[in-house]
Amino acid sequence: MPTFNKPTGPGSPGSPPSPTEPARTAAPPPRRRSALRWLGWAVAALLLAIALAGAGLWWWAGQATSLATVLQRAAQWLPAGQSLQSRDVTGSLRSGGRIGWLRWSSPSLVVDVTDAQVGWQLPLLLQRRLELRDIRAARIQITPLEHDQPATPPQPLQELVLPLAVELGFQVDQLQWGDNPALQAQGLAGTYRFDGQDHRLTISNLALAQGRYTASAVLQARAPMALQATVDGTVTTPLPGRTEAFTAAAQVRADGTLATQAAQLNLEANLQPAGATPAPGTAPAAKAAPAARVPAPAPAAMRATAQATVRPWAPQPLEQARATLQAVNLAALWPQAPTTDLHGTLTAGPDAGTDTSSSTTQAPAQQGAWNLTADLTNRAPGPWDTQRLPLAGLQAQARYAAGGWTVNQATATVGSAPRAGSLDLQGSFAPATGAVQGSIRLRNLSPAALHSALAASPLSGSVQAQMPSQASPLTSTVVRLTADIRSAAPTGTAPASATDLRIDAFTAQGQWNPEDNGGTVHIERLALDALRARLQATDLRISRGAPPGATPAASNPAVAVSGQGLVQLTLPGSQVRVQGNIAPRTGQGEGRWSLTDAEQTLRWLGHLPWLGKELQGTLRTASAKGQAQLQLQWKGGWSTLQQQLHTAAQGLPPSADAKAPPFQIQTSLTSPQLDLVLPPQASGTADATNVATLLQLRALKAELNGQLTQATLRLEGEARTGTQRLSLQTQATGGLSGAGQWQAQWSQLRAQWQDTRRPGVWTAQLTQPWAMSLRTGASPATAVAPSARASSTASASPTSKPQGLTLQASAGQAQITGPVPGTVALRWQPVRLTTVAGGGLPRLQTQGTLQGLPLAWVDAFGMDAAPTAAPSTAVPGAASTSRTAPTLAPQPLLARLGLATDLLLEGQWNVDTTESLRATASLRRTQGDLRILSAEPPAETTSVSTGQGLGPGSVTTITPASTAATSRGTPAGVRQAELSVQLDADSLNARLQWASARAGEIDATASTRLQWDEDAAPWPADAPLAVSVRARLPDVGVWSALAPPGWRVRGTLDANATLSGTRNAPRWTGTLAADELAVRSLIDGVDLQGGRLRASLRGNQLELTEFQLQGGRGSKARIPGQSGNRTQAPTDRGSLSATGRLTWSDADTTSGTPPRIAMDLQAQAQALQVLVRADRQVSVSGNLRAQLQEGQFSLTGKLTTDRATIILPDETAPTLDSDVVIRSAARDREAQARAQAAAQAHQKAEQAPQLVPAKPAVIAITLNLGNDFALQGRGITTRLTGEVDVRSAATAGAPPRVTGEVRTEEGRYRAWGQMLDVETGLIRFNGPYNNPSLDILALRPNISVRAGVQVSGSALAPRVRLYSDPELPDAEKLAWVVLGRDATAGGAQAAVLQQAALVLLGRRGQSPTGNLASRVGLDEIGFKGAAPGEDANTAALTFGKRISKDLYLTYERTLSGTLGALYIFYDLSRNLTLRGQAGSNSAVDLIYTMKYD
Repeated sequence: MPTFNKPTGPGSPGSPPSPTEPARTAAPPPRRRSALRWLGWAVAALLLAIALAGAGLWWWAGQATSLATVLQRAAQWLPAGQSLQSRDVTGSLRSGGRIGWLRWSSPSLVVDVTDAQVGWQLPLLLQRRLELRDIRAARIQITPLEHDQPATPPQPLQELVLPLAVELGFQVDQLQWGDNPALQAQGLAGTYRFDGQDHRLTISNLALAQGRYTASAVLQARAPMALQATVDGTVTTPLPGRTEAFTAAAQVRADGTLATQAAQLNLEANLQPAGATPAPGTAPAAKAAPAARVPAPAPAAMRATAQATVRPWAPQPLEQARATLQAVNLAALWPQAPTTDLHGTLTAGPDAGTDTSSSTTQAPAQQGAWNLTADLTNRAPGPWDTQRLPLAGLQAQARYAAGGWTVNQATATVGSAPRAGSLDLQGSFAPATGAVQGSIRLRNLSPAALHSALAASPLSGSVQAQMPSQASPLTSTVVRLTADIRSAAPTGTAPASATDLRIDAFTAQGQWNPEDNGGTVHIERLALDALRARLQATDLRISRGAPPGATPAASNPAVAVSGQGLVQLTLPGSQVRVQGNIAPRTGQGEGRWSLTDAEQTLRWLGHLPWLGKELQGTLRTASAKGQAQLQLQWKGGWSTLQQQLHTAAQGLPPSADAKAPPFQIQTSLTSPQLDLVLPPQASGTADATNVATLLQLRALKAELNGQLTQATLRLEGEARTGTQRLSLQTQATGGLSGAGQWQAQWSQLRAQWQDTRRPGVWTAQLTQPWAMSLRTGASPATAVAPSARASSTASASPTSKPQGLTLQASAGQAQITGPVPGTVALRWQPVRLTTVAGGGLPRLQTQGTLQGLPLAWVDAFGMDAAPTAAPSTAVPGAASTSRTAPTLAPQPLLARLGLATDLLLEGQWNVDTTESLRATASLRRTQGDLRILSAEPPAETTSVSTGQGLGPGSVTTITPASTAATSRGTPAGVRQAELSVQLDADSLNARLQWASARAGEIDATASTRLQWDEDAAPWPADAPLAVSVRARLPDVGVWSALAPPGWRVRGTLDANATLSGTRNAPRWTGTLAADELAVRSLIDGVDLQGGRLRASLRGNQLELTEFQLQGGRGSKARIPGQSGNRTQAPTDRGSLSATGRLTWSDADTTSGTPPRIAMDLQAQAQALQVLVRADRQVSVSGNLRAQLQEGQFSLTGKLTTDRATIILPDETAPTLDSDVVIRSAARDREAQARAQAAAQAHQKAEQAPQLVPAKPAVIAITLNLGNDFALQGRGITTRLTGEVDVRSAATAGAPPRVTGEVRTEEGRYRAWGQMLDVETGLIRFNGPYNNPSLDILALRPNISVRAGVQVSGSALAPRVRLYSDPELPDAEKLAWVVLGRDATAGGAQAAVLQQAALVLLGRRGQSPTGNLASRVGLDEIGFKGAAPGEDANTAALTFGKRISKDLYLTYERTLSGTLGALYIFYDLSRNLTLRGQAGSNSAVDLIYTMKYD
């Protein structure tokens, strides 16, 4: 076993003490040991705390809100002047996440990043490595800002070393630089690496303009910072004059160093056809030989080479450069560049005699002279508006020496031959002092070459800058400026509007002093006549305002520009005048714009091509008339105004600069009358219309005073368009109150609106001041994800979404009045509305109440517009329509419904959509009642008609107060009327409660689900439904006013139904019951009583289980006699019963198929008393069936008349003449309602699209007249028998067809004072119901000749003739019918008889004797003349009465009264008659009648 030696040294445990060892040191005191123990525990606790903090930090870094919190903290650590904002941030600090929107801004730059994905590995930071796996961004926008340049030049780089190694990959879908114009690149993708020694950048893809590029670069991190970079790409562009595309290869190389002042870069760029590899600066010979053999050489391919040497830290960075261009199209290389075809060379570099081998640390300006030479030709020049470059050629030589530029000669050719013009420039310029001298000469320069809309009137003249002869260009001195440019006569053709866009002359005189306030231009006078306008300036001074001792390169001259003077602009129809001074921080002046002829100014603006084609087309088609004047006064500097506007646009708080007073303005706009006619909307827009819009402004006054942070606005005026009129009076104060926040307060706001087609005016006004604030962009609380929400994800938090606008309004009160009496008081609590950028449901918080809302206001909204010229309306019952009938005003909606009300309602609302959508609203009755009006007019109504009979007049109705609308009719006795709606997230609930004494009770509740997706309907097809309805109507007769005039209903109604299922598949359950139903119309004789109805709802069907109605009672109408009724009037009322089913299918949302409805009803009548009027009684029996299948309606059945009595009025009833018109309120309302309904239906039919007609209805009904159908009136008494079939027509919309026959039985017809027997009475139907064929023969009985009247033909074209058998002349036929004997007397007696017969015929067969006979119960009262040769006293009066069909009694009495005789006629057969006579002579005769020709 191994052994271990124990320590035996001194002090070792267990060793015996040595005698020579001194005594052992005493143990430390207890206090010291305690301190050491506490120190150990403290160190351990500290280490444990650090470990716990590290663990907690690691845990927190993995939370979903840690990335948002870090961005929020980082925004607080940025240097002054920089800010960081972010929204919609999700993800953790440990692994990365998503940033919806990120903005970093500095005084010189703003970077916006949209929808960025960031991923990294945090543990690698412990190894001093930063590895970003994938950085993606949908869009990055970089916007440079104007700012003061630093006075000191940038210092050279020495090294660029990062504290840790970096590796990342990036991808940007869209990269934009700048704002106007913007440079856009797409599909940027690449990688970046830093390994401690070199920076390596690789771009695998970049799309810019018409090219696609790749790039790579390597840069040393330490001096000398050697750089090697290459850019390769391909550009596709069409060749000039060719249709096919050309592909060129582009390559850019850069190598050199960036460290120290001696840094130098050598740049080389080549652009050549794809696939070609020529030597630098030479063209490939293999490509040139074939081209020489072509008779017409093709356009050259795009090619360019460039070499340059750049010293990045030198004052003049470009040391030397040379470029050769061939067919270069700038538009293919740069998106905003014009299309060109450039050829030539550009060179820049030192003179040939300059020693370039000298110290490389000096700039070229210090080494010697530097030359710039350009020789360019553009073979495709054109105006700017056609995306071309107007420059056709440029030959220039410039020299830079001794700190100044000298241009010996520069010639620019503008336009193409033969209209080419030139511009010559020569002179010198000293950048250090700003001294300049030289001249610019224009020779036949056509403005049409610059813009195609300008007139082609060539311009010639010069602009000169002259210095004193003894002065040097490098010495600061005053320069005299003169300009004189004038146009010549136009050459060639020009656009139609060229005369409006002609430049006539430009003259100016002034001087330039580079030492005065950084350089000042003093324009003593200036005149520009162009575009039919004249611009004049007097004593105009413009100063650069650079700080003393500063050079233009060290400062931005535009920052300190100031000016003063008088400028006047005269335009067609208007004039502008501005006078004052303005500097960056100070200024004061006034301006005025007077519009004297709006039509001329509008036409002039329509010819300006710079407004855009859309706006230019709108101005050309619009028109204006009127005058206006605008006055303006300002105080403050333009830089202050620009800063305020920039602050407002960027959403920054207003700056408080004590040195610069705020910019203030005072403006006033007045226009007594201004009419604008706007053109119709384009056909492609949603509100397209073919009607121009007329906008009329009257008495317009507007004032705006103050500054951006606090201004006052006063506005009043009236606007009219069409039939709409709006007048507004308002006064408000407000301005920019914070970062992106605007505030306003209305002390007065009153608006009046009226539609001239409707009566009355609507007025709304505030009753107390009202304040409102508007914030743009995200609020500070939502700029970054707050740490207070660290426990929830940013996506779940509503504050994580980017906000658009936030509107906050204070509590307020307003009142509204309308054309109907009543005032509504509105009160609301503070309102907050926030819109979400990019769409989404706005966040709204509002609550309030309304009081005193009259229900009668429904009339104001529901009243139809009055027509401009109302046509005359025919009054029912009148023979003709009066052409001077007055025009009636449109009737209110409630009156058309038969209602009148004085109900007042109150309501409240509460909407909150911040966390989730929650809203409640209710409307309830406070006082008043509802009245159901009767169909009849008031008892006391006086109508006064005015007019001269030449056109429409007016009708004024005076109704006593006791019969006013609110006091007549039946009160409903409303106790409760309330409607409430509640919305909670996606749940919608509603309830309706109605309780009244006579108008019934309703208690209905409904609930469903909504959705708020942007691309889906708010009410989805699968939304569940839960509806319950309980209704009770104790007296249906209260609503009889809704029935046609003269009709009355009665009964009780109870309904109980529930609805379930979904919106597209509803399911009904419930019952419907009605008792004591009755329908009555005294005018028509309908009186159906004792009705009972029972129906049930089950799913998708309504089943009619029971329906019973009893007929009327009380009619004892009967036609006596052998031609009248066979039976007495029935006492049994009869009955009508019906059962059936109504079903419907669910709608198909996928195919768009609407719900299908099917119906099947069967009705049975048993001796039903349909008509029970005193002169009409009809009872029927039979079966009817109504069906609806596949969209086709059918009605079939058979009806039989059990008994009918129809007594028609006699023609002798009194009638009104054609010039008498009866007017009544009821008939006027009915006629007006019909006319308005017809007009609206016609208008809707014209506007509605043509629809496919529905299937025609199928009708098949058989009507049997029975054996007791009696008809009496208009001289006829008969019974009708027969059967007709009613069938629908084959063509939709055509009247039904009727077939069958109707015969008369025992018919008798009274005509011309005689009773005729209807021997044959036949009416045949074979087609239209209103045109049957007629076959009627009526004979006079008891005469020896068969004579009477025969009717044939059709009902629309009847043929009536006299009939006799045997055939006799018409005169004899008429004598037999009228007199009963042959007119053989001749002479004066025959003439008298014939004239009497004609008189009888002229009275439609009715004679005074006939009327007298009918009144005393006789059939005949006649006159029998004396026989030839006898005394006139033998003439006698005859009285006749038919006892039966074959028995007839006649009594004769002579005029002398001495003789009388009684005759009895009895027809034994058609030819044999027995005659008995008693009186002075008694006898019995047997008379036989025989016919012969």
